[in-house]
Amino acid sequence: MRNQSPVLFRHFLSEWVVFIVISIFLASLFSYHLYSTHHTMMKQEAEQLVHSAAASEFVIGKQLESISITLDKIRAALAPNWEKQTRADKSLNDRLDLLGSAMPSVQAVTLLNKAGIVVASSKPQLIGESFVSRDYFSLVEAAPNEQTLYVSPPFEGIYKDWLIAFSKAIFDRDGELAGVIIILLNSQEYKQSLNTLRATVDTRASLAHGDGILFAWEPGDIAFLGQNLARPGSLFSQHLESGRGRSFFSDTTLIDNESSLIAIHTVNPAKLNMGKPLILGVARNTASLYGKLQKDIFYTATVFIFLNILLGVGLYLSQRTRYKSSLSLAKSEAKAQKLSHQLTHFFELTPSLMAITDRQGYSQKLNPACERVLGYTLAEVSNTPLSDYIHPDDREKFITTINNVQDKTCMKGFCCAFVVRRANTAT
Repeated sequence: MRNQSPVLFRHFLSEWVVFIVISIFLASLFSYHLYSTHHTMMKQEAEQLVHSAAASEFVIGKQLESISITLDKIRAALAPNWEKQTRADKSLNDRLDLLGSAMPSVQAVTLLNKAGIVVASSKPQLIGESFVSRDYFSLVEAAPNEQTLYVSPPFEGIYKDWLIAFSKAIFDRDGELAGVIIILLNSQEYKQSLNTLRATVDTRASLAHGDGILFAWEPGDIAFLGQNLARPGSLFSQHLESGRGRSFFSDTTLIDNESSLIAIHTVNPAKLNMGKPLILGVARNTASLYGKLQKDIFYTATVFIFLNILLGVGLYLSQRTRYKSSLSLAKSEAKAQKLSHQLTHFFELTPSLMAITDRQGYSQKLNPACERVLGYTLAEVSNTPLSDYIHPDDREKFITTINNVQDKTCMKGFCCAFVVRRANTAT
């Protein structure tokens, strides 16, 4: 039995070749299907990230436009001597406080004179404080422009929250810088906007200042806030260096050091003259995407291997059965051939008279003894029923006996006389 497998393999080699070729073809087909499915999924994920970033860019742009309009309205509504506001004059402070209360994430709305001193604020405790060294004042003082919306680098507040200031310059009648109007926003202002971008739990959204300081991040891990993304070779730097407003990368992100698909958009509405843009990023961790691919590969490979083994075993058992049948048939044929040879030998050598006829009684074969004793050759008797060569007294009995044999009626014995040829004459 141990030597049967190689014999089977050689005997059915063509079937195994076909089986292997089909298996390889199906494996290639399944591999292409998995690759195509994964490629389509990655493309859809990329498109979703791009669309999400574009939608958020639009929403944040509208928020910036609202902030700019608010600053313009405050500036336009200032009285001519606003910089001489005193702590006792509460009307301006009340208006600023009302405005700040209407905007939930506004930390403070503040007016600074040209010396950087707070003269009015929605937070009265700030009045009289000097912020001349703060970026949101020094940026305006360094290059005052009435149309520019200045965006200061984010900074950490006293309550460990991250703040960003939007400011505009105020000019006097002579066109000289008279002060600065500031809206100080908490990063929570953008939390909801960023959170709506997260279609899955492993989607991350971030908002950074144009100088690279990260001040808003979802899913809300504050440990990442304040990181400087403007490092050489970072995706943030590559985006800015490209000069494009929108970029897409498949790479490792600097913030969490994870392999990701990430869409990066510059938020800088055309209607605004922003001193610095905001940079929006929406990323999806590719580990989960590749994890799904690995599961699909594992399940497909398991099913494919199982079916291959099952079909291989089935083919082997079928071949073994057919091989045994062919051996049995060969043995039967050899036995039949041997028996036929023995019968032929007996037919030729026996001294008894033997003849083979068809169902109509015509002779098909005569043995030599028959030709020698009766004197007829096969050619002579093949066209005449054998009953014609039976003695007339036995002919009817002979015909009846032959009919009984054809009807499979058992006969114990029968004797009859033949007409024999002597000296070319039948007697």
